[in-house]
Amino acid sequence: MAASAALVVGAAPAHAAGAAGPPPLTCAAGEVVVPSTTVDSVECRDASPAILAKIGDALIPLILPDAGINLSALNSATAISLSPWFGDMFPGSATIAGTGLASATAVGGTANATADAFLSGAISVGSLGATADSYGLGGLGLSIGAGLAQTSARALPGGIAVALGMGENASATALGGVAVATGFLKASINGPDPDKSSVVCTALYGTAEVTDGETGKHYASCTSVAFIFQKSQQGDGPVVYAIKNPFSLAFGSPLAPLNELLDTVSALGIEAPFPTAVTDILTGKVIPMFTSDLIRVTMTDDGPKFGTDLFGKKSTTPAPDADQPPAGQQVADVQRAAVPAASEPAASEVVTPVVEDDAPIEEAPVTSAPAALDDTTAADVIPAAPTDSAPTDSVEAPEVDDSQAASEGDGDAVEPVDAAPAVVDEVPAG
Repeated sequence: MAASAALVVGAAPAHAAGAAGPPPLTCAAGEVVVPSTTVDSVECRDASPAILAKIGDALIPLILPDAGINLSALNSATAISLSPWFGDMFPGSATIAGTGLASATAVGGTANATADAFLSGAISVGSLGATADSYGLGGLGLSIGAGLAQTSARALPGGIAVALGMGENASATALGGVAVATGFLKASINGPDPDKSSVVCTALYGTAEVTDGETGKHYASCTSVAFIFQKSQQGDGPVVYAIKNPFSLAFGSPLAPLNELLDTVSALGIEAPFPTAVTDILTGKVIPMFTSDLIRVTMTDDGPKFGTDLFGKKSTTPAPDADQPPAGQQVADVQRAAVPAASEPAASEVVTPVVEDDAPIEEAPVTSAPAALDDTTAADVIPAAPTDSAPTDSVEAPEVDDSQAASEGDGDAVEPVDAAPAVVDEVPAG
């Protein structure tokens, strides 16, 4: 994985610095290309020119005149060689198929895109040894991978599926909504970066999953049905079932880290696979997601735990453990383990604050009694008889001085602190 991370950030042999690669190998939809003599290849025979691309090229200039987007040019397969930098280590293979808008770009990787219907789109970008597959059937699938990664996006009618993996595997399927899976390797923890890796399911039916690019270990996954009914799991944590709050819909930018991959490609002197305008849209806050739960059931080892976000943010009880990304799971576990350790010595200290908090609470309601209580408590606690006169003689505190002196001979026999409230109860009784 460390080697994969080095490649993802753009490491290249020193002798290749400034080297210019051979011209890209490309073909348009339906075109037959003579096999290449290099390690790179493209395949377009099973694709038809997309009518959607022609319609889009007529409308886009009216809506975004400065975007510079040409869908017809995008409807192609392109292989960009990395041989000047890495030799034959990363052969490129790009394949498109179908009657929709299919686009595949291989930059030292494998890219396959299939758009099987008129209003369909499938875009794949595989680089630095990754395999990216996209499939569109009445929807738009976008699959981008780099390093030791396999990415797969399946867009069904009305769905947008996005799978983005840099050193990690990512897969997404969407029907009538959006599903996004992003996995970014973080070399320092040898796992997915918790700040850049995520899954989003906001669809009539959607799934998204991120796994380790080398071992296939589960990192994060989610499933949605009818948008608000969702299931999720983070790493080896508990499965969480939730009914999302439909009024908590917000827009996020889980694809923002895509800029890092494009910067890497640019550093090699390779043109980005799509225009800047498209990148700006993808990396902006365009992905809808629900941010709170109406009700949440966390399936822990001790049984189901119920929770809700209706009365505020999620508490720090077992439910958030399911929300912690596994990449940071160990750190989170250490922190949670440290909390009891820190709270045990504090448990004895907690007694003092509790008494301090209770003291003013007892004094607050008995504002008039304390004056008499302070003078008579010691005398009234010992003898039982004086309590009969307590209601009338509570003001005559000085008369109790003799018995008070007698009580001092008994030592600190003030154990019956509970008797003090009894006097308080009798004062209002008069």
